[in-house]
Amino acid sequence: MPRILSTRLAESEALRGRAESDLARLKEQFLRLRADLENLRKRGQKEKEDLRKFANQAFVEALIPVLDSFDQSHAALNSTHDVEALARGFESIRQQLENVLKSQGFERVDAAGQVFDPNFHEALAVIPSGEHPEDTVVDVLQNGYLLNGRLVRPARVRIAQRPAEAARRDKDPR
Repeated sequence: MPRILSTRLAESEALRGRAESDLARLKEQFLRLRADLENLRKRGQKEKEDLRKFANQAFVEALIPVLDSFDQSHAALNSTHDVEALARGFESIRQQLENVLKSQGFERVDAAGQVFDPNFHEALAVIPSGEHPEDTVVDVLQNGYLLNGRLVRPARVRIAQRPAEAARRDKDPR
């Protein structure tokens, strides 16, 4: 019987050795996977930060020529007194800037002459007017803008209201 015990003991020792070896291998594999996961998380975080930092790079690059035009116009202020040429230059820069903004999905809210819409307009004043239909935008005090269809800023406007006498007459026709 001692021989059977010694054989079983040897088998147990061998099994134990393999289990310890497998455990060590799995522990090492686990640590490597954990390190890989941590590196992946850090790389993802860095890519996210870089994306946030440089997301507007194409937009900024598109604005550089507009800044160059401003610089050239500013230099021209000192060398010319031709107001019409300066005005044309200013208009050209405004158009250049508008084109860059439009290419990025930025557009002006069309408000003048439109029916007041609180989703796109902010009424700052109401003025009596017999010339314009009621609740029509008469003046745009500050343009509103959309970015890819989403309102960035409402147009600040004055809207027409029927004059008080006409409104009273319509209510009480006596």
